Amino acid sequence: MDPARQQHTAAPPPPPPPSAACGDRVDNDGDGKVDYPADAGCSSISDADERGTNRLVNPGFEIDANANGRPGNWTISTTNTTRFTRSTTLRLAGTCSVRHRATDNASYAVDQAVTGVTAGEAYRFTGSVNVPATTDKLTFSLQCAGSTRLGAAPRR
Repeated sequence: MDPARQQHTAAPPPPPPPSAACGDRVDNDGDGKVDYPADAGCSSISDADERGTNRLVNPGFEIDANANGRPGNWTISTTNTTRFTRSTTLRLAGTCSVRHRATDNASYAVDQAVTGVTAGEAYRFTGSVNVPATTDKLTFSLQCAGSTRLGAAPRR
């Protein structure tokens, strides 16, 4: 047969790739948001992980699921919960920030349990704090605690 007249048949197309987490219509990370663009952990419909690079739930403090004025998924270690509230007034990014307020030199902790981390893997924490001018002494600290196994005491 004349090579110029040969007919070529195309190979069958490859099977479609498995559905990416950000486009599978499932809330894979349990944050109440389903897929791109609703889930902030997704930068596109083809992202494979809804958690994005942030392991915190509600890192921007936008979610207030029970309408109590405090960001959801965060706990505070005091009965005076008015010290820790959401604010739309001053923020670095997103639509909300969190406001800490104490006029009595109170000490308290704000916590969130983080899941999906792997032992031996490095993680980076970034954040911003705006402290207004004051004559009072202010102490601010950040502690990351972890455990070596499920149910173990936190290691600081």
